[in-house]
Amino acid sequence: MVNTVACFENKIYLHHMLLRGSNEKIGYQLGCYAKKKHQIDKSNHTDHEIIKNQYNYLRANYPQHYERMSGFANAYGESLENHDYDFSYFGRLIDNSSCSAVFYPPEITENGLGYISRNLDFSLPSDFKERSSFFPFKHSYLVEMYPENGYPSISLFCFEVFGLALEGINSEGLAVIHLADADTRMDHDDLSTMQTRPGFNEFLPVQYLLDNCATVQEAKTALGKIEHYHVAIPVHLLIADKKGDSFAFEYSYDGTKKVFIDGIRKSPLKITNFQLNRLTDQNLIRKMEFNSTENGYDRYKILENRISSIQLPFTENIIENINTDVYIHKDNEEELERTLFHSIYDLSSSSVKFSLLPTINMSKNNFVKFTLTT
Repeated sequence: MVNTVACFENKIYLHHMLLRGSNEKIGYQLGCYAKKKHQIDKSNHTDHEIIKNQYNYLRANYPQHYERMSGFANAYGESLENHDYDFSYFGRLIDNSSCSAVFYPPEITENGLGYISRNLDFSLPSDFKERSSFFPFKHSYLVEMYPENGYPSISLFCFEVFGLALEGINSEGLAVIHLADADTRMDHDDLSTMQTRPGFNEFLPVQYLLDNCATVQEAKTALGKIEHYHVAIPVHLLIADKKGDSFAFEYSYDGTKKVFIDGIRKSPLKITNFQLNRLTDQNLIRKMEFNSTENGYDRYKILENRISSIQLPFTENIIENINTDVYIHKDNEEELERTLFHSIYDLSSSSVKFSLLPTINMSKNNFVKFTLTT
């Protein structure tokens, strides 16, 4: 079942999709929709050995996704035994994005609930005002899944339905948010493979953690075990659970080691598009300050100053309002560089609400809300 829940000028759409059953059945439903609604063609790949190795890796390390891949391939009349096509993800990947997110642990909120408030920023196409051209977020989907194997979840997808999740929350109150890592991209422009490799690309861990983990500690353990590669852009992750635990998952300055930065239960955890692990090095801080508009360090300082000015505890309205300070062109709807989504996750109720293209005029920001059922 698919419903359009928000629309901007008949050019940007937010849809809600409800899926139940085996992961293979869910994958088949996604595949049929991608094929019929978006006319996505099969993804040819010339290196059969790489595809075979990736399929074997995912079958062993992420069986839920492998089962969904099998159903997706079946919708195209294919089998995963055929390595001519890459069914590990579909659609055109995003080139870059700018994001801001804050986790508010239950101990510092008025109602004792944990929240994540998150902005997703992206550039509209230059001909957006003249015609409805392609860009990755033209059709975004809130996919609400109730699989037979794995936790139920609500995830945001923008790559023609199947693609790769950008953020989400599961039935256990674990939320996972991706944000672009501009520092790593600037310092290591050769990291991206632009094609499949055996392991988890930068986006796949989002849904993997939602499918398999109930707590922050479980998520840490899971991330520590899997192999990673960058297919398009370096990212880092904000991960939090309903108990109030949280961490940021990043890579070290040289791009080789996994880094886990723990949040504090009595303080918000803020993250934009620079690596938090660089805050311990004054030389790197100066470098980040120099590139502050590119890596989001300027937005981080705005959030830091606004949060520090507020007397505890945080109310839900204040949590929602703080992120308006870092909306991109919030007061100029003619600009193409915009905050596309403002999402607010309530970890205690496993719910999320989204506002499409929000502005500084809060009365215009209509949120649509979805809650996982038990």
